[in-house]
Amino acid sequence: MDSILTKYYYDPLKGYSSAEKLHKRLKNDGYDITLSTIKEWINKQSVHQQFKQTKIIKKFHPIVSPHDEPFELLQIDLLDISNLASSNNGVKYLLICIDVHSRFAYVVPLKNKLADSINKAIEPILKETKCHYVECDIGSEFKNKHFEDLLKSIMLI
Repeated sequence: MDSILTKYYYDPLKGYSSAEKLHKRLKNDGYDITLSTIKEWINKQSVHQQFKQTKIIKKFHPIVSPHDEPFELLQIDLLDISNLASSNNGVKYLLICIDVHSRFAYVVPLKNKLADSINKAIEPILKETKCHYVECDIGSEFKNKHFEDLLKSIMLI
């Protein structure tokens, strides 16, 4: 049996196949060798051990949030791209707004990070989404009277 498996497995034209294909070929040629026997034999072959593909299991880690409705919670921050301003018509910052539930993102280009610029950029997004909560860092662009007034006017605070 060992010589038969060696002959078929190492055949230069049809060799190095899977255990299932080798089992099918042997069965078609009249040999009665079980699939489990073939699998055991293949696992002992050095070629199989060296080039055996390993299964990569990708784990999906969902974002867990108590906010289970779209546009209930927006996370906002500024991305500094000032090093690219010369090739982007003077745009130095990107205002990023992401809905935690759906992961939908808004991106608004800004030439500066003054409170007025940020308020003008974020106001239409807040009105469109009608979100209940806004989460941001403690940067001065968000922690100021103008931004708090904007949130109060849209009834977020």
